Amino acid sequence: MIKKIQSSDKSTLVTKEQISTTISGSSSSRSSNSSAGNGVNGVANDLVSRQEYYKLMQSIWLKSIRLERLTKLNKDLKTELNRERITNSNSSLMIINYCDNNNDYLINEIWGELPNDKNKFKSKNINSGNGRGRSNNINDGGSDGCCIIM
Repeated sequence: MIKKIQSSDKSTLVTKEQISTTISGSSSSRSSNSSAGNGVNGVANDLVSRQEYYKLMQSIWLKSIRLERLTKLNKDLKTELNRERITNSNSSLMIINYCDNNNDYLINEIWGELPNDKNKFKSKNINSGNGRGRSNNINDGGSDGCCIIM
């Protein structure tokens, strides 16, 4: 049986017999601890099974990360689908209702001019000397212009 073992510097193909011959120097102390007392072959099987175990754990870890990401994306999609939507026909009806119920004085032909009591930007007392309007009286400090240069 041929197993692929990855080391830190390169990856090689190694048989169980080659593993057992390279470990034979340290197998005397490990042979009593190996599974079912198989000696050198037990240590080789143990090393290969450890590497398979680590590869399996790594693949399980990657799959769990992928699963977690997919569940998060599914949750986000479900919340997006549950969001209240306004269709085009409903939005156009809302615009029409707003235009029917509210006066737009920018369109003078339809709604006329804005009444003076509702127009907060129109000055109330033009050319009277008091209030916000301009004064023609020089003694009051007013002038025909907007500014006084001294």
